Amino acid sequence: MDIHETGFPCVAISRQSGAGGHFLGREILRQLLENKRADLNSGWEMFDQKLCAMLAQHEGGEALFQSLLNEEYRRGVHQSVYEMLVGRPEQYDMQKKIFEVIRLLALLGKVIIIGRGAVCVTQGMPQTIRIRLIEPEKLRLQHMIEILQKPAKEVLQIMHKQDRDREQMIRTFFNKDINDPLLYDLTWNTGTVDIQEMAAAVIKMLEMRMERLKPKRPA
Repeated sequence: MDIHETGFPCVAISRQSGAGGHFLGREILRQLLENKRADLNSGWEMFDQKLCAMLAQHEGGEALFQSLLNEEYRRGVHQSVYEMLVGRPEQYDMQKKIFEVIRLLALLGKVIIIGRGAVCVTQGMPQTIRIRLIEPEKLRLQHMIEILQKPAKEVLQIMHKQDRDREQMIRTFFNKDINDPLLYDLTWNTGTVDIQEMAAAVIKMLEMRMERLKPKRPA
């Protein structure tokens, strides 16, 4: 399937368990809505592992993609995208299919992708800003207790498992170390940097990235 870059940027976020990846994603979306640039302040979506998995399954795939592929420059790829996603399920490994979806989303641009190896899938794609969020375990534990409403010991076990699973996934599919700083354009400690400040910095980078990508944008 041949889908060309649109010239719109995207954001890929990797994070330690409880470090605030979804909080940052939502804050970026909020600040984008307030941005004065008409070519930047609309049409953005956020995708996490659950949504990417849903898109990679055949049931409902067309309806889910209809809302994404609703601008004129995207319409030409609709049918081929849907055919790729529904495909023949027995011939596709679900995880690799999710990676294909992530790459497609990055090519379309105006998306924030959280997790699922997006920082590795998008290596070499200049439209993508790759971010790693870290935070002291004590602070991450506090956040996760509030979210999960479970005892601290149980939450800590969940966090450790999430981090191990993410590390293993990156190593298995990409032969990379998730903690390698060279995978990322930015690494932030969310225990010391405010989410609003991070989002503002990302949007400034998106504005500059738009200028760099502008010659590739279709007329």
